[in-house]
Amino acid sequence: MRFWLGMIAGLLCWLIGSAGAATGTTVTALAQVERLALRADQVVAQQTVALPDTLPKSWLNDQVTMVYRWRFEHDADDERPQALWIFRAGAPYRLTVNGEPARRLLPLPEMPQGQPTVFNGRSPTLFALPPGEAQMELTFQTRPFMQHGLVDVHQGSTEALALLHAREYARVADPVFVTIVLSGTLFLLALMLWAARPELVMLGLFAGLCGTMALRHWLIYRSGIGLPPLLYEHLNPYLILCFDLLALAASWKLADRFSRQHALGLLTVWGVFTLVSLTAIALPWGTLWLRDAVQLAGLSALLYIVWFTLRQRHRLKPSWTWSIALGYLFLLLGALHDLGLSLQFTPVTRGTMIIWGFAAVVLAYAYVTADYVLQELQRSLRMGNELEQRVNEARGQLQHSYEALAQHEKREAARQERSQIMRELHDSLGAQLVTALRGVERDALSKSDLLEALQDSLSSLRQLLSTQGADGRLVGALANWRQHWQERLAQAGVDIHWEIDDSADDVQLPPETLHQLLRILQECATNTLKHAQANRFRVWVGVQSDTLFLSFCDNGQGFEPMHQPHGGQGLMGMETRVGQIGARWSRSNGPAPWGACVRVELPLNTAEGS
Repeated sequence: MRFWLGMIAGLLCWLIGSAGAATGTTVTALAQVERLALRADQVVAQQTVALPDTLPKSWLNDQVTMVYRWRFEHDADDERPQALWIFRAGAPYRLTVNGEPARRLLPLPEMPQGQPTVFNGRSPTLFALPPGEAQMELTFQTRPFMQHGLVDVHQGSTEALALLHAREYARVADPVFVTIVLSGTLFLLALMLWAARPELVMLGLFAGLCGTMALRHWLIYRSGIGLPPLLYEHLNPYLILCFDLLALAASWKLADRFSRQHALGLLTVWGVFTLVSLTAIALPWGTLWLRDAVQLAGLSALLYIVWFTLRQRHRLKPSWTWSIALGYLFLLLGALHDLGLSLQFTPVTRGTMIIWGFAAVVLAYAYVTADYVLQELQRSLRMGNELEQRVNEARGQLQHSYEALAQHEKREAARQERSQIMRELHDSLGAQLVTALRGVERDALSKSDLLEALQDSLSSLRQLLSTQGADGRLVGALANWRQHWQERLAQAGVDIHWEIDDSADDVQLPPETLHQLLRILQECATNTLKHAQANRFRVWVGVQSDTLFLSFCDNGQGFEPMHQPHGGQGLMGMETRVGQIGARWSRSNGPAPWGACVRVELPLNTAEGS
């Protein structure tokens, strides 16, 4: 925004200056000035020098302060406003007119935050002059960044100098503005893409490159300086060093050589130079060697990048190698041009060229980064397609394995069901029939006993068949059992009482568990018929805290533990069946009017798991 305002103001002044030029207004170039060299506020040298002024090398240190003085005499008959234009100076400076801070006209004449007091020697600046005679004094605030002091100063009417300033300022500011817009735009674009894909580290490094360069140009080529002059001057080599370190990391990343150790090494170098810079700036003698050290480190990093890129060209795409090499070639040519300005090989009134070198490097890394990111995205897409293909293959294999496992489980379930039926037929029904057969052979059974034995065998068979292939609902299985046994109990004069709690309506059990529970119920009913001498039989079923409770009681004579401490065969069979399904059971003589009671507790999670 500040550059746009400066360009608009310069254009307006150019139009005004064109009109002033048409009336024959002249501009005077300042030829000589008085130069003072101060050390500890003491004058060590004083002489009149011609512009541009070349400084002795012995004065290029932090102990010597350069001061320039001259007078301006205005023609009393010329009523037009007068101005002073300074094209370039070798360091940030303060300018006073008749002992008062000079008022800047261009660029950006009046800002809300007020006039700056220190101005940038790299940027052309136009100042207002009062009518009549004026005594000017220009004082450097830091060590010069080149071997020249005051370079080019013009005096004349504001209209005429506005034309000169507009032309020269555009020549200096246009490349800076183009580089800032280019670097800033690429910085925002790379930053947004990196935020969306943080795994693409190259985008983050490129965003750092562009952001560092945009910040460097925006700070270094401002007309007014809002920072301490010493800190401001050291930002230039410091930001260039940061740029070189990021470029080095990007080169390592392109060659697939960037690791955690490399990142820690670069962060260590950056941290050391940052700490040393802050420490040295605070010392009155530290800035001379600090600037040279930072510049040497930046130059070393630049040369290493070029050497590394050429050495690793077999690992890089040819277009990447040549793009980076050409970018740094332009940067090297720009640096040599600006070095010529400092060493007086190039006219000091010419503009800087290193800006275009940095722009070439940014464009080179922009192309390489875009191509690298596109390559990574294509590789990610290929990996995604391969992964999807492997997932589909694994899904097919898993489906096939699942179907084979289901068939195996189905066959195993059928086998276990047959084994259970055979075991029940052998252990229960077979034993009952063999007992009846032996009794008939020995004439030990009466007709009623034989009938009862056959009814028990038939009941066992019906119960076994009813639990096989059933849906596993407990209430349904109990209903089937009651249908088969109620008539038999009634014939024996035993009245059956059912108490099925609503909590048991949704209980479903595996066939084996359901069969064992019905066998326990049948054993209790058989004992009631044979031994209890009872006329009532009670069945209670309910669920509490994920546990199924079953209680079978009669009003007969109850158990006789003194005569049967471990129970008979029927009770031992109950204990075996309870253990097979993971349940607990207990037997006791209930309170009146009940006699023998058997209670079974079955955790439903264990029953469902079995």
